[in-house]
Amino acid sequence: MVGDSSFDLLMARNAGMDSVAVSYGAQSIEALQAFEPRLSIDRFPQLHAWLSQGAD
Repeated sequence: MVGDSSFDLLMARNAGMDSVAVSYGAQSIEALQAFEPRLSIDRFPQLHAWLSQGAD
C-alpha cells in the first residue's frame, strides 16, 4: 500500500500488508513514520527504483 496519510498506513497494517509512505501528500513524513512503513519516499521514481532492485 502506498499512502500519504495515517489512514492509509493503518489500513495496510490491519490488512497485514507492507506500506510505503510518501512525503508529498496529506500528512508529514514525520507523522507517518509512527506507522513504521517499509519505505519512505519523496518522489515516485524512488519507489520504482526500490521495486526494480528487489524491494528488500
